[in-house]
This record gives sequence, structure tokens and C-alpha cells, in this order.
Amino acid sequence: MSDNGYHLGNHGLAKGKTLPYEEDIRVPFYMRGPGIPAGVVSPYMATTVDVTSTLVQLGGGLPQTEDMDGVPLPLDRIVPGGAAYAGNRGRNSWPAFPSSPAGELRTMLPVEMWINSLARDLDKKSYRSVRICTNYTLTNDGRTETCWKYTIWCVWPTTTNYKELFDLGADPVEINNIMPNLASNPNLGRLVNRLDAMLQATGYCAGSSCRNPWSKLHPEGGVDTLEEAMNVAFDEKYAAYTKFAWRSCTQYLDPVNNEIGDKSLGSTSRWTPTASG
Repeated sequence: MSDNGYHLGNHGLAKGKTLPYEEDIRVPFYMRGPGIPAGVVSPYMATTVDVTSTLVQLGGGLPQTEDMDGVPLPLDRIVPGGAAYAGNRGRNSWPAFPSSPAGELRTMLPVEMWINSLARDLDKKSYRSVRICTNYTLTNDGRTETCWKYTIWCVWPTTTNYKELFDLGADPVEINNIMPNLASNPNLGRLVNRLDAMLQATGYCAGSSCRNPWSKLHPEGGVDTLEEAMNVAFDEKYAAYTKFAWRSCTQYLDPVNNEIGDKSLGSTSRWTPTASG
């Protein structure tokens, strides 16, 4: 695999690789070895912390411990034949790979950065973001799946909490920020409530809550996907969470003094929101 991607002119920006846009955060990941079939391509989303968990599980290591944030790649789902493919185990085959529970598949990930003078045009531009892939769409164009990306920026000195929301299925180059449509689309507001909570659940997670953020949001169980979380029965629950907000644009991570968030989702903020926001 590689380091970050690279933007050069995208979004009207000079060169760099530190932003939450797809050209910066997406990189290829190749695997080869005994028992790995050639030519298998999967769109499954993973992060670098998942690689460690995958190798430990492939090597027959102990089950996930609480200090491991990663989700093993679901090789039982993306390799032809799954675990059965490795059933004829020998010196040159994979070990049998456990089946991947629905709640512990990587469908979402946090993207975040605190920028300190990496380039003059990017100085003091911090963000927290969540990227989540789902079957829940808001359009009638025939699509049955998409990925949503929700970002809250702190851009000094112009704005403290600028928000972007992209429907990557309809807008893969992230040009059309649909946050301005919030007031005219009630379902969009319901979606943003879920994404804001997920941004915090993934950004403040540790161990098992990173592997299954839905367990933080729905400890009672029964919710493993965004489309399940969009049930109107949960509207009040998601509307009640404290929304994430920056207090100022620092050049370093300071979740205690510089961020407002919901403590039940892991926030360590010393601040609480006021009536004026």
C-alpha cells in the first residue's frame, strides 16, 4: 500500500495530501501470497489500522484485544469461496478465516487533521470528518448504494464551523456540497443528525467501539447499518445528541479545550453548548 494520495489543483488548491477529499485519502492496497487467488478486486473500505488486525488473524493470533482499533479484512466475503477456500489447508494456504459479523465490517471511518503551517494556504485548517458507505440514498436516480462524507471544518480566520456533505455516489469528485439544502429537505436533516453522531463515535472511539461504532450508538443492539439507524423511531435520539463544534482553529489536537461534543459518544470536552450555540 502507499502513503496518502495527492491533490494538485483539485478543488482549486495547490499541491498537497492532507485534506479529507477522496484524492487525498484513497490509496490502493495489494496482497499476494500463498492461497491468495489472482485478480480478485474488492471495493471494501479499510484503513491502515485494519492491516495489523488482518495479519494477526491470518497468523492465528489471539482474538482482538481492547487496544486494537482495527477490523480484520473480511476475507471470508471478498475471496472466492470465503473461509471454505482455505479449508484445504497446507503449508501454502491461508488459515481458515472466521466469518465476519455484520456489525464488524468496515462501513465507516473517521478522517481528521490538525494542520500547522504545512503550507501557507492550508495553515490553521483543521477538520473532523466521517465517511460512511450505505444502501441509504436520498435521490430517485436508481442508485441503491452510495457513500456519504460529512466534514466540519475550522478555517482560520474566516469560519469556525463550516460544514460539507457530499453524496459520493452522485458526486464522486466532491463538487456539490449539499449542506445548503438542509432547510428544504427534512430527510437530509435526519441524515446529518446521524452522521454528526457517527463522526463523534468514530473520532473518539477506542478498541471495540472502533471496530463496531454502532455498538456505541445502539448498545441495545439491532442496528448495524445506516439504513437501519434512519428508522424514524430513532429521530429523537439522534436529534438530542450534542452536535460537534470547534471553539477555535488551533494547530494541534486538543479535544478537551477546543472541541464541543457529546460525552456519551466519547467526547472529553470541558465545554457544554450554550443556548446561542
